[in-house]
Amino acid sequence: MSSLSAQSAGDFSPSEVSTYYAARVPKLQQRGHEWRCACPIHNGTHDSFSVNAETGLWCCHSQCGRGGSMFDLEMALTLAEFPAAANEVRRIVGRPALRQVDREPELKWGLPGGRIGTCGSASRR
Repeated sequence: MSSLSAQSAGDFSPSEVSTYYAARVPKLQQRGHEWRCACPIHNGTHDSFSVNAETGLWCCHSQCGRGGSMFDLEMALTLAEFPAAANEVRRIVGRPALRQVDREPELKWGLPGGRIGTCGSASRR
């Protein structure tokens, strides 16, 4: 099993990416090779939120300037911690939940300080 992190694209198929975003950001519209709409995180008014339809990586090109994977978006929209957000993404796309191990060392997911990455860091992954 591959390891997941908050910055991982998670190896989702384009169909799974589409299923996730249809559920979480239903106002997305096709614009060339990406999907765009107003940012659901800061409730934007312009089409500043973009999603790569193949990888699911997203970026707000406006006020919040945030970006990342589907896991990052789930954490931003629901304020869930990474393990819960990862399982919710998997549930939405029809995959089984990740198996919980008895006890792992406590890890901080995402970037130092618990912040979600900026678009520049997300687009380089």
